[in-house]
Amino acid sequence: MKKFSAILIILLMPLFFCGCSEKNQIYLSSKPLTKEQFVPEDMLKVNQPINFVLIFPKGIKSDAIRLQLLKKSAMSYMWGYTIERGKDYSVPPGKSYLTGTFYVYEPGRYMIRMFSHSDFVRPLAEFDFGVLDE
Repeated sequence: MKKFSAILIILLMPLFFCGCSEKNQIYLSSKPLTKEQFVPEDMLKVNQPINFVLIFPKGIKSDAIRLQLLKKSAMSYMWGYTIERGKDYSVPPGKSYLTGTFYVYEPGRYMIRMFSHSDFVRPLAEFDFGVLDE
């Protein structure tokens, strides 16, 4: 019986510790996207192109997503947010990633969020990053 329970524990441990949930991800980089190399960054510079990759491993139920850029404000209570911009992207069926570029013109702390068009309340993914002066 001890051998059976030991084998059962060994077989079930990866389910608890492997982190099998495939979450949606947002990656940013100042360098161009290539299949060979993509270096994710969380500190970028103003007036430079910011390349992004949105990855949804399980796919997405909606045929479009909204990308929202928020700026953290030090002047408001508890680091309030202001919406800098938002843009909608169509997602081709069966595609599990999306790429694009945007610019930020003021230094500060930012957050980028990805929403499904069927639910604008809960973001599919979020990513905090900073933008420095040149």
